[in-house]
Amino acid sequence: MVKIAIVEDNQMLRENLEQRLTSFPGFIVVQVCTNGLQFLEIIQTSTSDNLPEVVLISIQMNLPDSIETTYQAKVKFPEMQFIILAVNNDDEHIFRAIQAGASGYLLKEEPTPVIAQAIWDIKDGGAYMSPSIAKKALEILRNQTLTSNKDAVTPASNLGTLSKRELEILELLTIGHSAQTISQKLFISSHTVQTHIKRIYNKLEVKNKWAAIKMAQDRKWFSK
Repeated sequence: MVKIAIVEDNQMLRENLEQRLTSFPGFIVVQVCTNGLQFLEIIQTSTSDNLPEVVLISIQMNLPDSIETTYQAKVKFPEMQFIILAVNNDDEHIFRAIQAGASGYLLKEEPTPVIAQAIWDIKDGGAYMSPSIAKKALEILRNQTLTSNKDAVTPASNLGTLSKRELEILELLTIGHSAQTISQKLFISSHTVQTHIKRIYNKLEVKNKWAAIKMAQDRKWFSK
């Protein structure tokens, strides 16, 4: 029996998903939460009987968002597996979800058997993505390869060009934090964070966040 948690702020979708999974053999829904904060608070005091093994969490949430929720939960419960539920295949969200530790990324429109198969695969140590999302993920990997090749011969793209604050923000980005949560952690405005991020892009000569993160990871700038 797989213990499941549902984290969804839309009541109709939340109840529908709970009903679908409860009626499916082999699953037991042990937690149903309306947002990430509620989920994080509940798992702190959960016993082994009601601690979920697989968490289905909606991408459309705030404070903390689904990516931040996934990251924080995985820090304390690394064996807990997460499936991100989305309405589209936004490439930034795919990359951030993988960075945070999610093992699956599904469209909410998927039928129950597909969601069930994803849960079983992930419970057994695998990964699962909706076909359109998997296609987008391949595009991201291809673009990363092209960017890495370009960066390898770009002398301006080095760690020494970044200020102390920019390094701090880039490191937080690499572990899955959003601009909003960085703002809260560093006690600076969201506008200031975005300004620093734009400067990071310019200095590293990259076009977006995932390219900057990929560069930092490839060059092991923040390896402990």
